[in-house]
Amino acid sequence: MLEDGGIFIFGPFRLVVARRELLADGKPVPLGGRAFEVLLALVRRPGKLVSRDDLVAAAWHGAVVEENTVQAQLSQLRRTLRDGKGEARYIETIARQGYCFVAPVVWQGAEDFASSEAPPRPAARRLAGGWSRRRIAVVLVLLLLIFGGVGLRWAIERRPPTPWSAEDRRLSFLLKPFKVAVMTRNSATMPRP
Repeated sequence: MLEDGGIFIFGPFRLVVARRELLADGKPVPLGGRAFEVLLALVRRPGKLVSRDDLVAAAWHGAVVEENTVQAQLSQLRRTLRDGKGEARYIETIARQGYCFVAPVVWQGAEDFASSEAPPRPAARRLAGGWSRRRIAVVLVLLLLIFGGVGLRWAIERRPPTPWSAEDRRLSFLLKPFKVAVMTRNSATMPRP
């Protein structure tokens, strides 16, 4: 039975029911729980219309759901499956009726799948020296922040000093309405009346 396990194979993808996992060319693809349920409901009925109500019943178990919530899950699925990129077509929208999974689907039973299952995947892909890509990215961001801060401070310190101090600017503002004021860096004199 389909609920007991097995996989659905379409294009380069394998939908592993028992592990609730989507594989692309043998590598796991991140997929949320609702998106998995929506995809499962579609691949169980390839080439047939699946209404919005059927998708809500499968993924949200009949709860009241806004239309845009279903559309958001389908958009995520289309991005994940790279639907529409090149010649890959998987999910078709049928206006005001529902959705249809248009790619050919092959179902492989759990016992068949167990013998062809890929070897376990490593926890994280490691680069030379045992560093993961995430660790390298974090270190690069930290270095960028440090050097950016040092460079900004250096640029601020190199800026030439302003010719007038804050006190001098205040005095020049006060003396503006008068005729000619002679001002120096630290003193101001008023013209005689």
